Amino acid sequence: MPIGETYHGVCPHDTPRSNMMDMKTIQDWVESYMKLRIWICPYEERHDSFYKDWKSIRTDVDYQNIFNQINWNNKEGIELITGKKGSMVVSFRKDEESNYSKQSLSKVLSILGLSKDYEWVVESDYSYGIVLDVHSLPSGKITKKYRDFHLYWEDFYPLPPGMNNYRYWFTNGFPRKHPEAMAWNVFMEKLQEIDKLHLLVDEVVRAEWRKNEIIGKTILGILLVVVIGVITGVFSILFNVDFDTWIWIFITTLAAAIGLIWMMSS
Repeated sequence: MPIGETYHGVCPHDTPRSNMMDMKTIQDWVESYMKLRIWICPYEERHDSFYKDWKSIRTDVDYQNIFNQINWNNKEGIELITGKKGSMVVSFRKDEESNYSKQSLSKVLSILGLSKDYEWVVESDYSYGIVLDVHSLPSGKITKKYRDFHLYWEDFYPLPPGMNNYRYWFTNGFPRKHPEAMAWNVFMEKLQEIDKLHLLVDEVVRAEWRKNEIIGKTILGILLVVVIGVITGVFSILFNVDFDTWIWIFITTLAAAIGLIWMMSS
């Protein structure tokens, strides 16, 4: 949305109770979000210095001070500051088959114990994001990358109306209350169930997962060759086996090991 222009609505799924069409400017959206007790910041072309300031905020007073300095209508979008006020987002990509994506969303909401019309479902042309208030968090690093979905924590997640020509909307109308609260240990148990659904995942995360898998297989392959080489080499020395015979033993043993590993993993 160009700066200063009136917002004409980006949600193709407006419901009778949706008041998103009343939002005419970024400022209107900001004022509505503030009533929901979440922390938001303006969208900014990604640079560490800007987002570092928002991540470092610890108190409501500090947040309000920096919040009040923002000319929101000169900004192109709004983002949720996850990791603050318990805000956490579970996000996964849509499939090309829309019915499959809707079924996936329904399953995730069910596992999380949320109603099918849960208000904090943020949708875009490419993904779904479910916002929760996850409290009672333990100390230590939180794993944010899973095989089939992306977990946003101490990160920034786009909120409606969208940014940089990307549309975002609430699937079930603008929320009327704070995101649903859930204890951390309960949330972690539910994540394990969600992970078994084999949802689509952000391509960046998928690419990293594939890269790690290739690296792991390469290391395993090298170790396998070295170990079998050493074992068959020692065998050849002890039994005075000639080089050609050792090569045949080595290749046969390696092929048998690869076949065994393949059978166990399939």
